[in-house]
Amino acid sequence: MPSPDVAIVGGGVIGCSIAYHLAGAGARVAVFERSEVGGEASGAAAGMLAPLADASEGGPFFDLCLASLRLFPALAEALREETGIDIEYLPSGILRVATTEAEEAQLRAALGRETQSAWTWSGWTPRRCAAWSRACAPTRGGRSTPLRSIR
Repeated sequence: MPSPDVAIVGGGVIGCSIAYHLAGAGARVAVFERSEVGGEASGAAAGMLAPLADASEGGPFFDLCLASLRLFPALAEALREETGIDIEYLPSGILRVATTEAEEAQLRAALGRETQSAWTWSGWTPRRCAAWSRACAPTRGGRSTPLRSIR
């Protein structure tokens, strides 16, 4: 077996993604993982793809997070076609609710910033929040943000 062009230390989501894309570009890649592939930090993330939790303000990092999230459906489909494995990609979201006037003002301000990102953001009325989950009542409203997950 020929020596790899690239050695990647860490078989989590990031290491495996780098290996996948490098191999797709023709590189010979070796991935080294101390335990189970996807079993460390990637496993602890419960399969959630929620970059907006880390980048809630506008700017280059925010834009990068959104661009990455948009690429994921095509990657999930390519992996299914190439391997026959369904990674169980699930588009969903996070609902943040406001129970005080101050929280409502923060959500409205964030919704205004995020709407400019050309992503799907939505404000929720108190009635819609309560209909979605009794645990949300009583609220002053809420906002939903995109979240993706894999099993």
